[in-house]
Amino acid sequence: MFFNLVVEVSRRWLRSDFLGAPLRLTFWLKHALAERQVSKRLASGYGFQTLGHFWRSRTVTPEKTGRVHILGSGQSVTELNATDFELIARETSIGLNVWIAHPFVPDFYSLEGGQLPVTDDEGEHRQFLAAEMSLPRVRAKLPSLLMLRPPPPHRNEQMVPIPEFFASRTYLTGRANLVRADSRRGLKIDLWALAFLARVGLLPMNVLPDNGASVVRMMFFALALGCRDIVLSGIDLNENPYFWYSKPDSEAHRKLRELFPRATGVPHETTLSTDRPYDTREVIIELAGILRRYHGVTVWVGSDSSALASRLRTFSWPRQDN
Repeated sequence: MFFNLVVEVSRRWLRSDFLGAPLRLTFWLKHALAERQVSKRLASGYGFQTLGHFWRSRTVTPEKTGRVHILGSGQSVTELNATDFELIARETSIGLNVWIAHPFVPDFYSLEGGQLPVTDDEGEHRQFLAAEMSLPRVRAKLPSLLMLRPPPPHRNEQMVPIPEFFASRTYLTGRANLVRADSRRGLKIDLWALAFLARVGLLPMNVLPDNGASVVRMMFFALALGCRDIVLSGIDLNENPYFWYSKPDSEAHRKLRELFPRATGVPHETTLSTDRPYDTREVIIELAGILRRYHGVTVWVGSDSSALASRLRTFSWPRQDN
């Protein structure tokens, strides 16, 4: 009984907004330092670089990284036109997960390893993404790949097969989720501390703060790059389908609809906190407020149809009237 009391008191202390904040940060840093070593070992085994190697050797200029576009697969991305993509191409862009199948090739792709055992569907997904990465349009631009390490047991079959020409440009990152607090006030305190560490380059190398959502990791990556603006396009986080459902008769998107189906009217999986610390919308909104107030970084949404549009500014695209 005494042991149970100690556990309950410790749990409440950890999750309390203010008193628990130093403890949560300590837990996160301890986890991140362990992840740094795990990702370093795995990167060597997979034949990749680590994210730490990217920070040491990157040559991207501040002019290029002033604005970072994070590109998701939400239906609103179909609102972007050729002029919009010309702007994105002049700046820094990161495509998340199935963005690999989109015609626009960004500067970075973000992928992650999966679970074991690998189901037939998951195996087909990974082979499809590997084939898309080998297309001439991708080879011509040679983007970099930010690969989140797979969960244990870290087997090769958990990874998307990376084409040989991509291996030297693939950077493995570790997993380090936020530790949940009792309220959004506690979340805000934790994000403030992690954003400060990211901006001044003091996060453990190879690791990015996470909430079980690629967009959160990439926002921290953009912050560490030194950006002044982050534009979230196709990050809809609502019940709308993916962009490959925008034209039901499109033969080009038929394979995507078969491999990555999504029922309409169903909440986006990252908005559910059953298997992640927070609803990802909460994390993005709170992080955006911290970045604007303390770091002069504005987070925009690319479309009014995003679920985030009620809390974040909508980016003004320099569009030409047709």
